[in-house]
Amino acid sequence: MSNPEQSEPNGHAELDPVPRGHPIIAWAVILALVLRIIFGPGREPEVPDALPGNATGGKVTELLGKHLVGAAEMMRTAGMKSVDSAQIIQQAQPLNTGPIDNRLCFVVVVGELAGASEAVEQLAHLSKRLERNGIEPTAHQSQVMNALSRLYADYQADQWDAASLEASERELLTRELDWFGRLALVPTGGADKDARTAVLAAATRTTITVTLAFVSGTFLAMAGCITLVVFIVVLARGRIGSRLTTGSMGGGLYAETFAVWMLLLQALTYFVSLIPLQQPTRLPTLTAFLLSLSAIAWPVLRGVSWNHVRQDIGLTAGSRPYLEPLWGLVCYISTLPLVAIGMIVMMALLQLQGFMGEPRGDNFDHGATPSHPIVDWIPESGGWELYVVLAIACIAAPLVEETLFRGVLYRHLRNTTAAWRVWLSIIFSVLANSFLFALIHPQGFVAVPVLMSLAAGFSLAREWRGSLLAPMAAHATNNTLAMIVISMLV
Repeated sequence: MSNPEQSEPNGHAELDPVPRGHPIIAWAVILALVLRIIFGPGREPEVPDALPGNATGGKVTELLGKHLVGAAEMMRTAGMKSVDSAQIIQQAQPLNTGPIDNRLCFVVVVGELAGASEAVEQLAHLSKRLERNGIEPTAHQSQVMNALSRLYADYQADQWDAASLEASERELLTRELDWFGRLALVPTGGADKDARTAVLAAATRTTITVTLAFVSGTFLAMAGCITLVVFIVVLARGRIGSRLTTGSMGGGLYAETFAVWMLLLQALTYFVSLIPLQQPTRLPTLTAFLLSLSAIAWPVLRGVSWNHVRQDIGLTAGSRPYLEPLWGLVCYISTLPLVAIGMIVMMALLQLQGFMGEPRGDNFDHGATPSHPIVDWIPESGGWELYVVLAIACIAAPLVEETLFRGVLYRHLRNTTAAWRVWLSIIFSVLANSFLFALIHPQGFVAVPVLMSLAAGFSLAREWRGSLLAPMAAHATNNTLAMIVISMLV
């Protein structure tokens, strides 16, 4: 790649010599920690016996259920033709996977959209599947299944007041199934019209938000396609190029630095988890994340000047500091077509996972629907705590992850492959960096294509601009938009 724009050369020849480091040892540590993150304890969320609030398969399950019910309600209000039962059941199938908790939510959605008879039939299917697989429901799950069975039997007989359910069982459904429980208790023919209106209003809001997010995302993706084409054309004409120089002898040293960061982050996370708190808060998590940034002092401790490290990892202002955030936004928009491709691949992987179970639908393990814990943190947070969560997502994550991934790790990869052809070095470094970035995130393997596409855009922004300001701005933009949508949904 040509380098016509480079205005801040690292000038390694004029700076102090850098130790070669021990990249093999560093990578052994990195890979061991990655395997621990992926397969070790804490990767899967703990789901209690009961289904309090968002334990019903998580907020993703609730959002999907609300969206289906809200879309159906909007169609009914608009006087559009209703969808037949078979289509409704097919659309709701993503809920009918994984743990029993998810499947009980599926039963409620089917009961609302396809009628009480279908709900009773789905409960019977669930009982047969559990028996066939030798799975014993917990005490809470058995109570919920029994209450739902009698509830929908009453609805079949047009007994909309569900007289066979005691007050304690109504409370059970509301407590354990949360929104789904409230939906089950306010049937179309019920007397409490106000309660039903409130439940359906929440579903309608979700559908409207999802629709607006989809339309806005589509518009931005189209703008991204145009911007991406412009970038490719300008690049092909040699008008832009890389601002990142290679040749520093510190490639192995930066592998050590990344390994030190991973060790430090896990150690800090463990220690803050031991702190006794009177009130639950994510402030220790934010503190641990920011403190892990001190790992970039490792090269300095090994004898490299801070000025050298700062230039190597991109902690510079760039040629026009006030424009770097704007270039980051442009880079983010240009990345959205890649994200769309990643989402298509992710959906294909989800479909493939569905077909891999034998027989299909009998896998009661936690589902692989990609979701970040922060989706559950937002509805749990209020007041000052909400600002802490937003700071983690919109400030700390872009600052720390871009410094370590696009600064330290990307520098190591580009230096290590500096003898290759430039385009081959860039492609390898972008893919390796992005894959590792995606792997250690908690969304699961199926989300790797989407996360890789985002990380690839951030890496290319680093390559083009040299400074980390642009990828940090792109990362912050992505997380802020996600937080806005999640906040509207929950």
